[in-house]
Amino acid sequence: MDENKEKQAEAPEEEKPAYTPASFEKRVLAWVGVAYMVFLVIAIAILVATSGKGLANTFPLLLCPAAVGAAVIGIYRERAGKNKEGRYFTWALVFLCVVAFAVGVISGVPTLLANFGIATPLIPNP
Repeated sequence: MDENKEKQAEAPEEEKPAYTPASFEKRVLAWVGVAYMVFLVIAIAILVATSGKGLANTFPLLLCPAAVGAAVIGIYRERAGKNKEGRYFTWALVFLCVVAFAVGVISGVPTLLANFGIATPLIPNP
């Protein structure tokens, strides 16, 4: 019995691999994916509930999660010093993301509201 204890004490313990959490970029991309999944689940639920009518012309809203995610990653990489392209590239990327977000919201929200029968100045109620 003592021999077993000695053998166990002599045997090197196997080291467990250390837990490495996902990087910030991966977590942001995961949240962008969650936003897309929520949008698609809601769109499919409305499609089923309205017997096939669905949400017409709301595809510009799909620009918004990607634009926010790319802007957040760009700003993070600039602040962390990981950006090899330079500050001007980062600000150009953020500017394009802001424009894409604005285009998505300006062209997507009025059509989304029109699908529910709410009139907007851009799209009058039929």
